[in-house]
Amino acid sequence: MRYIVPLGLRCSLSDTLKSVSLRIHALPFDWTYTTLKLIKDILEDNFEKLLDQDCYAYEGSRQQGIHPRVSHRIYRSECLRTKNIDGAMFVHHDPISVLGIRHVRRAVERCRSILANRTERKVRSNEERITSLLRNYRNSSHPSSQPFSRFALLRSS
Repeated sequence: MRYIVPLGLRCSLSDTLKSVSLRIHALPFDWTYTTLKLIKDILEDNFEKLLDQDCYAYEGSRQQGIHPRVSHRIYRSECLRTKNIDGAMFVHHDPISVLGIRHVRRAVERCRSILANRTERKVRSNEERITSLLRNYRNSSHPSSQPFSRFALLRSS
């Protein structure tokens, strides 16, 4: 099975993957603001700090019908580097809520499974096709191509 693991930065990456039928299911960096430093830290501690609900806080006022903006105490300063003015990491779902943290935990478990089962090998046939598709789309002038500036293609056995 082939997976494309969005690495955040822009929230629209998951939506763009879905629009070209390359999104299989939700993963932890979907719809988040991140940096490579932040992702490295999250992966190195196996998502433990990310899942610590005591680190979450709402940013700004919460309005009915508008997605809450939720920051993570440990990662807030790094999220500010994404030009996200309030340091929110989550802008389309609420990991403080019961349903929201369940969503994040399921996404983390999926990602852990993908990472645990991936095989290291050179890109071949279908992977080349997918990678080429993403590169071409990323380099196009299409308005939603910007999210493809960072993506990871992992193969799971």
